[in-house]
Amino acid sequence: MSRPNPTFLVMFSVFLVIAFFLWRAADRAVAVNARLDVEGVVIAGIITDLETGTLANSGGQRYYEIRYRYTVGGVDYGGATRRDRTDWQQARRDGPIEVTYLPEAPEIQRTIVHDIVGAGLPWRILSIIFLAVGGFGLFYQFAPKRPRNT
Repeated sequence: MSRPNPTFLVMFSVFLVIAFFLWRAADRAVAVNARLDVEGVVIAGIITDLETGTLANSGGQRYYEIRYRYTVGGVDYGGATRRDRTDWQQARRDGPIEVTYLPEAPEIQRTIVHDIVGAGLPWRILSIIFLAVGGFGLFYQFAPKRPRNT
């Protein structure tokens, strides 16, 4: 039985550590959205800009972004949200947008319900990918090697 390659052990272990932190990031995203559901204050923001462009390395996929600002206690805050083309076309500069924020931290906010669909999902998917690569790599390093038939 050959010994596991230390370089690969470290590399695959790092994949597992990254998977753990990605999963934690997903938990935080879900927790923030849950707090916004319960403690959030709804305010009318103002759309400041409408932007569209092409995502890098996406084969020409377009994005539609709405930028906005809102004021809490005399302090201006801003944000941006990506929407589908229909929502983007219906929005107008200097028009209203509904923003939900946390009273103790107004910079933590989201716009309408579309922002919470899949909250944390991209982090969980990345986490599962890193977990699979790291787990498979470590398993492969410690799995008994079959003798080759020549």
